[in-house]
Amino acid sequence: MTPRFQKLEAIVVLGAQIIRRENLSIGLALHTEMRARAAGFAYKLGVASMLIVSGGHNVGVRYSLKDNKILPEPSLNPFARIKARLYPSEARVMAGFLHENYGIPWNAMILEEESVDTQQNAAYCSRIIRRLGINEIGLLTSLYHLKQATASFKKIGLDVKPLCAEDLLALEDRTWIDRIVEYYSDLRGGEQWNAEQIRSRLQRGESTAAGLI
Repeated sequence: MTPRFQKLEAIVVLGAQIIRRENLSIGLALHTEMRARAAGFAYKLGVASMLIVSGGHNVGVRYSLKDNKILPEPSLNPFARIKARLYPSEARVMAGFLHENYGIPWNAMILEEESVDTQQNAAYCSRIIRRLGINEIGLLTSLYHLKQATASFKKIGLDVKPLCAEDLLALEDRTWIDRIVEYYSDLRGGEQWNAEQIRSRLQRGESTAAGLI
């Protein structure tokens, strides 16, 4: 394990959008795939031997599979929530990706499949964490989401170690740096990021989240 990442008991991996691919199968949107790959690499590094993958049934609730676009406002009515269960959860699709692409055993992953937003990610994961009686917890999500997510977990009394997906991706494969820079050339999380500063930090092996948390 690289000394940059401390040993943890588990990593909470926050889910995000799933999409309909051209062959009509269900897959991961780019930002969701980035989180999943980062989690797979962290597991392979030995950062933690357990992943808690969090993300509920959100098709038609937070985004559509017809055009793979985020809905302007979440649809949280009971009918939408029931209909969403016709599709797999974000956690289930991410875990399948991790198993297939990183060989992570199913018994090394705990799926939280009820949450629809970051606050619920924190609430439902806290139940799992407290039931397991573990304390050294990582929280892995995208750079643009990391500050909000960390605050949500700390608000309910969980002291989590923030893990930035982009940092892990660049460490696993340097070719990700250009893709990350391109991704952050547009607004992310309602904020315009300094993409070249992100490039510089990744190239120097520094955390892109430095000063954020």
